Amino acid sequence: SAFILIMGDLFFDPKILPLAASAEGDIVVTYDVKDSYVPEDSKAIVSGGRVDFMGKDIPPHETSGEFGHLIKFSDKGSKIFFDEIENFTNSNRSNSYLMDVINEIISRHIVVNALNITGYPRIEIDFQEDYLEAVEKVLPRIHKGA
Repeated sequence: SAFILIMGDLFFDPKILPLAASAEGDIVVTYDVKDSYVPEDSKAIVSGGRVDFMGKDIPPHETSGEFGHLIKFSDKGSKIFFDEIENFTNSNRSNSYLMDVINEIISRHIVVNALNITGYPRIEIDFQEDYLEAVEKVLPRIHKGA
């Protein structure tokens, strides 16, 4: 079944959901272009509207954007994704990250589309400071755009 995968630590503008739901492609990864990136950022390399690679170790000058922590899967994309998770589990790679699974799908020459969500307020809440930023800066931007 089709679904949108949202990371549990993501606080975001709900306007992103219909954009992702209607985005073209079986697997669509959101990304956000920023002025700078830190090593903890999950990053993506995007070209021609497609994701080429995802990872934390991508150098800033090669980074297209930060992974938006939201991925759309069509019915077909869902099957591809869960089959790949099963492959990871069966080959003792169950300690892998989501980006590893997506990179493996890409390595199989399956198209993973990219959706640029730059400008839509969002933040991953990993620390107390992130929560404060969400309340003080991100939430007002969401309300302002409502």
